[in-house]
Amino acid sequence: MTATPDDSPARLVFERRSAMPVSAHELLAWHLRPGAFERLVPPGDGTRVVQRSGAIETDTMRVELSVPVLGPIRQRWLVRHEGYVPDARFVDVMERGPFPAWRHEHRVIAVDDSRSELRDHIAYDLPLGALGRTAGRPIVERKLAPMFAHRHAVTRDDLTAHAAAALDPLLIELVDPRPARATTQLAAFLLTGGHELIGDVDIVGHVAGERSAAEVRITCTAAGFDIEHAGGASVHVDRSRDAVADPRRVLAALVAGRR
Repeated sequence: MTATPDDSPARLVFERRSAMPVSAHELLAWHLRPGAFERLVPPGDGTRVVQRSGAIETDTMRVELSVPVLGPIRQRWLVRHEGYVPDARFVDVMERGPFPAWRHEHRVIAVDDSRSELRDHIAYDLPLGALGRTAGRPIVERKLAPMFAHRHAVTRDDLTAHAAAALDPLLIELVDPRPARATTQLAAFLLTGGHELIGDVDIVGHVAGERSAAEVRITCTAAGFDIEHAGGASVHVDRSRDAVADPRRVLAALVAGRR
């Protein structure tokens, strides 16, 4: 399957647009950082990253996904990234998966120095030609509409939280002693905010930086998150039932503990 610079007339199109409270540069940077995909997957979706290599900025990234189909049955998808333009866009193209064609363009459009628009533009095709497109389009779009509503809400709310925190990049150690770690959303949130992580980081393809002396240590337990600053201050955040929102609560407590 090959990507085309323009949508084929035969392809179906889905698009979602949202205003974002940051510059186009910061909006695209958020999407390029490790953890962005993990942050965007809706709770309960079950999609997992199996392997990730390369970099979006050099059009060399490949991502292999494990996607639930029915009960324990899962399917492997392979996606490549291409068409990167600084502060403007990058494109996902499905190389292996259920769609004969799938091209997802992530566009960021500057409004002014502190505002932008996120535009997800997907051109896709379905099996069985015209019959498949007619019967399958409502099914696909019933899946895509809530998925991208979630994705845009997470992007906006995470960017708002990081802007309000106004923290310089920190080196943070994550500790989760339990066999089944629950740090993925927290790690993804902190990484997409520009922080460096060491320790129990459950993000496929993440590479720790060269620094080793953490400025903050966050221990994850069944009850919540214990935040310890190198200077000695500490604070506890109770775990809620909202794994997407909890990392923002941790960030707010981290900021309060540094004051």
